[in-house]
Amino acid sequence: MLVRGGAANDALGPEARQRIHELEARQLELEMQNRTLREAQAALEESRAHYVELYDHAPAGQLTLDERGVIRELNLEAAALLDRDRPRLLGMPLFSVLAPWQERALDAHLGHCRAAEEPVTGELGISLPDGRTRFVEIVSAPRRSVGSGPRLFPSTLSPVDHARAKGLKGSAIDVVAHELRAPLGAMQLWLQALRLGGAGESLRARALDAIESCLKVELSIVEDLYALSRGRRELHLEPRPTSLHAAARAAVEAFAPVAAERSVTVKLADEVAPTPTMGDAARLQQVVANLLANATKFAPEGGHVTVSTRAVGANVILEVVDDGPGVAAGLLDAIFEPFRQYGLHGRSMEETPRTSEGLGLGLAIVRQIVEQHGGQVKASNEPGHRGFRMTVKLPRLAPPPRPRARSLREGRRSPPAL
Repeated sequence: MLVRGGAANDALGPEARQRIHELEARQLELEMQNRTLREAQAALEESRAHYVELYDHAPAGQLTLDERGVIRELNLEAAALLDRDRPRLLGMPLFSVLAPWQERALDAHLGHCRAAEEPVTGELGISLPDGRTRFVEIVSAPRRSVGSGPRLFPSTLSPVDHARAKGLKGSAIDVVAHELRAPLGAMQLWLQALRLGGAGESLRARALDAIESCLKVELSIVEDLYALSRGRRELHLEPRPTSLHAAARAAVEAFAPVAAERSVTVKLADEVAPTPTMGDAARLQQVVANLLANATKFAPEGGHVTVSTRAVGANVILEVVDDGPGVAAGLLDAIFEPFRQYGLHGRSMEETPRTSEGLGLGLAIVRQIVEQHGGQVKASNEPGHRGFRMTVKLPRLAPPPRPRARSLREGRRSPPAL
């Protein structure tokens, strides 16, 4: 304890009194620093409380997502747009409140956020508890992680106006109608060929096979629509050993009149080696048919589409290549999203030549079928922008093991015990 002034200090020598003076000065300095720190802490707490109040009551929805799409924080307006209690939403994946057909949209949005250096804009459909769907615009700005912490994406949610949402629903209906119309158009053309008369048995057999193939595709599309409307995420498959080349041949044959009507030549490359896989033959034919519909739609008049299959290691590969325009690099993955009508970074997909008629259910179902078969599908532009390529990779079905030759010793039977 320091003793200030008085006789006690007078009794000390000059050196001791100097030391006491220095300690008293240091004590006063520390008290002033503590007072300054307390004032700064109070101001910081007041500022933080003010920020929290502004954040919570901001007119725009604010939330922060991590790389997995988990909600780390959100304000009251974001909770209102998602139509759930805020405590329940904290720590919940945003995927869990989306409409079933919108999960790919969030996947693509987060993927572009990871690679972007500027805010990324997307659009999501929120599945409300009463069964309705609310469309919201999401704008996410990438934030660099500190140290080894997770990377976070502060995001803003805002509702899509009623007229725009109505337009999106109308576009979805248009896309569905287009997907249903494609097989019907092929069947109609084959029926017209039969009615022209003079058809030989060969043409008659081809027409019947093609019509049957188109009916299978049509039924699959109807089943898919029903599954989507019921919120089911898995399509029904009946896998069995099948040939990918045979599925491609059936689809090309069925689609031939449609391609001819559009003055597009479709060629199926010869099968160099068997392409066996464990799959649903009708579903794989649906994959090829949808890829052909996309290719012939964007191929120029008098253009060409080439379909090929091959075996590569443990996989079988299907490729559909056309000489139409390509897709902007940032949209190559987005074209597989269901009912995708708007591009990324706030840009309309109609700005790119490939998407002048919109892309919707067909390619989304292609990816779902392929992934349920344990495979992958990707889109790419041909070098020099001279075409567009769709590549499907599926697991190759290994041939059954050959029976092991029995040796003479194994072939002999031991005499029965007496």
